[in-house]
Amino acid sequence: MNAPDAMERSAAECLRFAQNNEPPRLLKSSLAAMSADQRHTLCGKKGIEQWAAFKERLLGHQADMGFYWQPTPGRGGPLSLTAIEPPAAAGKALGEQLLNEGVPEGRLDEVLKQRMPSVAELMHRHGIDSDLDAFRSGFKDAVCGNRSYRFAQGRSQRFSAATREYRYPGTNSRRREDQLGHALLPWLKEAFDFARVEHVQSRRQGGRFENADFVGFRIRRQMANDEFVMYSFELKATNDIPAISQAISQAVNYRSRSNYTYIIIPLFDAAQFHDEARLSELLAMCRSNGIGALSMSIDPDGDRIADLVEVQRAEYRSMDDADWLRTLVDQSSQELCPLCRRIVDAGSRLHCGWKVPQNGDDIGCMKQRLEESVGVRADSSDPNE
Repeated sequence: MNAPDAMERSAAECLRFAQNNEPPRLLKSSLAAMSADQRHTLCGKKGIEQWAAFKERLLGHQADMGFYWQPTPGRGGPLSLTAIEPPAAAGKALGEQLLNEGVPEGRLDEVLKQRMPSVAELMHRHGIDSDLDAFRSGFKDAVCGNRSYRFAQGRSQRFSAATREYRYPGTNSRRREDQLGHALLPWLKEAFDFARVEHVQSRRQGGRFENADFVGFRIRRQMANDEFVMYSFELKATNDIPAISQAISQAVNYRSRSNYTYIIIPLFDAAQFHDEARLSELLAMCRSNGIGALSMSIDPDGDRIADLVEVQRAEYRSMDDADWLRTLVDQSSQELCPLCRRIVDAGSRLHCGWKVPQNGDDIGCMKQRLEESVGVRADSSDPNE
């Protein structure tokens, strides 16, 4: 039996010993009228026949459930219920039950009346003090699928389900980001159709890309020519507010070296973020700096990436410094042909825009033909001339 059910059963038994709208009161004579099951419900043990032993046992058992009784001095003195303070464990159990049922919102007082009616009735009895602080804290601590309940501001009874702050598992922040970045790389490549993208922080590339977590380029093919489009990304393995603010600050530093700059944050969209008001503020901060935002959906079973979506598109910016792009292109098989202005594969010359007949029916790249022609002439010339 879980804590809310145990409390409700005990409260229902207590009400049997209460006059109209008065607190429950147990007398020595009450014990003789109780069944074994009633004694077990009230004191947690059957077979107690002596009033003194029953009182001692009841006080401890009832306190564990948040019911506090005041004994009257004397061996035969009665017991009166004076306070109810439901424990955090009961609040957490009730919260988990509602989350598992998919209850999106409600009022705690109404839920108590529906789910724990005897407890709710006792709490409103004259002469009984009640305190729900611990119960509310436990209710907020309940988690199901990374969702929990939040109360409206102040002492409001109204609650609603929301996603909690998320942190990717790992021993420290750098390790978390490395592991998450490794899992994210194929998602990023597919989402942007990159010609080349690297998880540069995981490879400790000697500071060549400063603090960027990912850098990559796409090839934009146009009627007259082609061009490289440079991207940089800042990843955080948590969606707490300080980490996101830091990501934005770091991403601002990448803008002069990229055409597009993004931050990548877990659960950073309207449906999943833990603070709707702050989400709008953070996206506005990104927008004012021309920075885009990507949100990762996380499968709670194993903390696996389930989806990657663009929450806000980055603003295009001409690069002031092309060093990052040059480094990436040098590491790739791509090059910009100076003759046809097309970006081609350095080996196969795929996408060449100036092809000429060669060796009968063969078609070859003009740049390659010129290089071969110059090479042949150089080889056939007399070095002593």
